[in-house]
Amino acid sequence: MSANPLPWLILLSVLFACQREKSEFPDRRALITARAWRLDQALVNGLPVTDPQLLNAIGSFSQSRLRFNNDGTLTATNTTTGSVSTGTWEFSNGQEGLTVNIDNQTYQFAILILTADQLTLTTPYTITTPFQTTLEAELRLVPV
Repeated sequence: MSANPLPWLILLSVLFACQREKSEFPDRRALITARAWRLDQALVNGLPVTDPQLLNAIGSFSQSRLRFNNDGTLTATNTTTGSVSTGTWEFSNGQEGLTVNIDNQTYQFAILILTADQLTLTTPYTITTPFQTTLEAELRLVPV
């Protein structure tokens, strides 16, 4: 009596198809750690940020080359002064978010785009004028 090979062939086909899909679409950790990143553009409520004070308020991100390491550490090298800050990073919200701890600050971001060529993060940004206002800050990073 011979067994029907059809169920095994179907199972193997599904397994190989899933494996192929996984290799065609790199995971987020591989994308973010593959290279260093630098800020290409900062936007607040969709408008480009050009004011040096606002750029300075963005902190370690405005003039730094960021390196996300596989072990969850982060290195930020200031491209102007050469000073180096270290911190940690981790994905949050099912890899849809990013938590960065650096310079005694914790930043929470939503990841809008993460590809080999672009990392776009958003976060609420609160400014205090005569009254307090929360705006949406968007950081567009590109590989170095």
